[in-house]
Amino acid sequence: MRRRNDEGMSALDLVTVLLVAGALVSITVPVFLSSSERVQAAVCASNRAAISARAVSYQRLKGVYPTTLAELVDRAYFAVLPACPEGGVYVLNSVNTGGNGEVYCSIHYAGGRGDAPAQAPVASNVATATASANVAGGL
Repeated sequence: MRRRNDEGMSALDLVTVLLVAGALVSITVPVFLSSSERVQAAVCASNRAAISARAVSYQRLKGVYPTTLAELVDRAYFAVLPACPEGGVYVLNSVNTGGNGEVYCSIHYAGGRGDAPAQAPVASNVATATASANVAGGL
């Protein structure tokens, strides 16, 4: 003898499955998006550290600290400057212009999110960094 409800899912079963799937998606999507932002911030921090290290190396080899990022575009330092994964512009706060020698990002550092530096980048270096980023990026 055949049962009456043996053929497929009922509407209640389907609604239950959709509610569970929706709950799982509502939990996992924000976690995925926040981890993506953390990874991009970590890549940006790594790029800034690499640029800072090359600037110190430049100072040790040439006896003077670079005033712009364009001075680091060389076979000995960078063939092309690293780029921020979110499109931020790197600014070298040069010791020669009264800065602290740090590299800032317009998005991840000294800008839209996160930790602000003790001293803001010098305005003349912002234009220079934008120009050097355009040259390095082939624009």
